[in-house]
Amino acid sequence: SEEDVDFNWYGAQKDSLKMTNREEAIQHHPETNVPVWFNHVQVFSMPMARKYVQFHCTRAKSLFFYFVYVFVSILAWLGSFIKPQNLGFTTLYGDGTVVSGADLKCVNDAISKNLVFNRWQKGDTIFIDNFRISHGRQPYRGKRKVVVSWSKPCSKPKAFSERA
Repeated sequence: SEEDVDFNWYGAQKDSLKMTNREEAIQHHPETNVPVWFNHVQVFSMPMARKYVQFHCTRAKSLFFYFVYVFVSILAWLGSFIKPQNLGFTTLYGDGTVVSGADLKCVNDAISKNLVFNRWQKGDTIFIDNFRISHGRQPYRGKRKVVVSWSKPCSKPKAFSERA
């Protein structure tokens, strides 16, 4: 929600915008009330981005995706000279400190152990509960048409920490 986002204009001309969105990593599912992981640290963390791309690109076994991996590796190296708090997309702890390498590894290991890959066939349809399922796309070859539809919006329940 808007109240969870800080807007900060900075720079000599005040022409750069930094938006900080504060969310709990664990949310309660709006229907089942079960605690769920609701975070993208595996993507929005420079050390993890390189590993994430490497894992998914090596599955494609394609020269193009090898170059994608090299490009992301260069970005990760360049990003290592910038404070994580100043990167465009990064996930930090709630107090603004960098997520530790051990915690990043723990999250990556949990995600890797729970990945499910689906070989799509013409006419396939999938419905995803966005609160329960962390989803993404794998590298692919050929044409495809993806149609997205959203269900009625729902309000997120109180944050996990507010319920304790």
